[in-house]
Amino acid sequence: MSNFRNLYRCQKCGNIAEIIHAGDRTPSCCGEHMTLLEPHEGQEGKEKHIPIVTTTDSLVSVVVGSIEHPMLAEHYIEWIELETPKSCQRVFLKPGDQPKATFAITSDTEQLVRVYCNIHGLWQTSV
Repeated sequence: MSNFRNLYRCQKCGNIAEIIHAGDRTPSCCGEHMTLLEPHEGQEGKEKHIPIVTTTDSLVSVVVGSIEHPMLAEHYIEWIELETPKSCQRVFLKPGDQPKATFAITSDTEQLVRVYCNIHGLWQTSV
């Protein structure tokens, strides 16, 4: 069974899918079930992957890592996402970009920030 907002990755082709309407099956790709992406927590490498979040009344600023994450062709942050109970905003990055993003918010107080590294996978922090 899939859950709303879960991310899945195909182990054959690398496709990543996000559930925006939960069903009673695990998503499939390339003839196989996709793998649920679980965020890393407390593991090696967190200093370059955990999102550092700063908020004001109307903005959420995110920098990936207390030590800036590299943004090389072979190793980079693919996207940064801000999720609230009512919305989701995502900024896509490419090699050479800075690993940061700023999001406009309204009155939502519960926030989850997720980032995806092309090598080390999914990382997140709650705000």
